Amino acid sequence: MNILQYIFYFSLNSILLEVLNWFFILLSSLILLPLRIPERIYLLVVKSAQVYFLSAITALLTLRAIQDNHNTFMAIMRYVLLGLWLLYMSLGNTLYQKRRAVHSDEVLKEAIKYDVIFIIGALVLFLVVLLIPRIGFNFLTLGILDIIAKIYNLPIVGWVVGMLATVYLLYVLWTGLIISGMLFSTLLSKIKK
Repeated sequence: MNILQYIFYFSLNSILLEVLNWFFILLSSLILLPLRIPERIYLLVVKSAQVYFLSAITALLTLRAIQDNHNTFMAIMRYVLLGLWLLYMSLGNTLYQKRRAVHSDEVLKEAIKYDVIFIIGALVLFLVVLLIPRIGFNFLTLGILDIIAKIYNLPIVGWVVGMLATVYLLYVLWTGLIISGMLFSTLLSKIKK
């Protein structure tokens, strides 16, 4: 697997997980809301599931890319750093979207407080799954990787989906850079005080 294939797989993974997000919300609603669990906890459970799957699938994808490149030191460094960067940018994009959407909803404002912790946790989980891949193996992660491989191998549809995934990835990277700047300026302003 070369870097372009890796980025393609990551992009499709992000898109599929956005779709799967609706499933998480529905499933969580059916299970947690009848139990009268507070909405704040409900949102944290949904976010935890999203972060786990994104981190685990990205780590498994990284392991596959490293193995395809014969486990060389340069391949390990290249794909681990690229995986960390793409994961950070993708989660930064999610945080940026939430911050744009939140004006008066107190529950969402509360949930955003935990997003930085989720980003750090996702990056740590990514590294842990690289070291202990068994943590990332389950029917859903393997199924998503299989779906991505099948889409990639479709002659024309794979190419079209690849182009759309690339545009989506560019959008994610752009908004991830914006949120990085926002986080950096926030940290800088707190240091100056």
